[in-house]
Amino acid sequence: MAKSPKIRLAEVLKALVARTEAREIAWEQVNYEVEPLLAADIGPIRVTLGPITYKRGANTSKDMKLAIFNQNGEETDSIRDSQLDDELLPAGEVSWWTYMLRLYTTARRQVLGSDDVLDELSAALGID
Repeated sequence: MAKSPKIRLAEVLKALVARTEAREIAWEQVNYEVEPLLAADIGPIRVTLGPITYKRGANTSKDMKLAIFNQNGEETDSIRDSQLDDELLPAGEVSWWTYMLRLYTTARRQVLGSDDVLDELSAALGID
């Protein structure tokens, strides 16, 4: 039996985390309406990742959303952390929100060159 799209998207997220932490994916910031939306091209496929805010009645909630686009720029799949089942979560992770936030934070630090800036500041302050 073929895997469900939800399982396949969870596997994609896991691979994106591993490849991003290994600095094998080049992310870019593509939009900054409320919070930055990040994107990466993997072959002809584009993925975007970012927080989305939505209202339900008087309550405001925030999710992390991964979207996948085909070579024509059409969104073919997307998933929010709140749509993923906990049993698909990697061992040792607390929630899909924190797992996707980790991916987002790591990718955004790479986009901004945060580690290089911190290295330069540490050198300027004489910190090893």
